[in-house]
Formats: sequence, structure tokens, C-alpha cells
Amino acid sequence: MPILKGLSFPLTFSRRGALSTSTGVDKIKENIKAIVLTSLGDRLMNPHIGSVGYHYLFRSIEESERSFLKHQIRQGVESGEGRVTVLDVVVEQPNREGELLISMEFKIDTSNEFENITFYI
Repeated sequence: MPILKGLSFPLTFSRRGALSTSTGVDKIKENIKAIVLTSLGDRLMNPHIGSVGYHYLFRSIEESERSFLKHQIRQGVESGEGRVTVLDVVVEQPNREGELLISMEFKIDTSNEFENITFYI
């Protein structure tokens, strides 16, 4: 895999006062999280990148809506982060009110590595 390097998400500062960077798989995971946390249309130069996850916060989600949300997250990540193929998306609504737990398994196309990421929105 070519070396991937960019600013870390969320933006943080190093001990020397410079903006922190991340590389490789960590950068891809940060990109995936940023795409899922972005609503469709929020990025002016790329309005097709994002997902509809925020529309489902603070709601009780039925199975049909959960399937739609999983599809939208998969589609958003694959169109926004072209280096990965999403293998599985799990959306859970734990007892914590107003949050969704997103678990995703994906393959990095350039290196055939399999990775996963889990986070709350």
C-alpha cells in the first residue's frame, strides 16, 4: 500500500505545537469515521459524500430502517473512501439514549488487509 498520510481526525496538536498527522490504516479508519459522521450535502465540493446516520439519532429504529441505514453507510464509505471495500456493517442501538453503535468490517483494496472499526455516533 502506498504511504497514506494526512491530518488526524479530530484535529489535535502534537507536543511541539504542530497539527498531528496519522498514516496508513489509522488514516483510513479516521476517514471512514469522518464520512459516517458527515451528513449528505455538508461538503460543498463533494456533496455526495456522507451518510444519513445523524437522521436516526434519538429515534427508535425498526429493522427496515436499520437495513436502509446499513446500506447508506456502506454506500457512503465506499464512494468516499475509494481504497476500501466494506464487507459488513452492523448498526446497533444500545441502551444509551440518542446514540448508534456502528461496527464495520472492511478490506483495504491495495494491500488485501482486513480491518474493522467500531464507534458511536
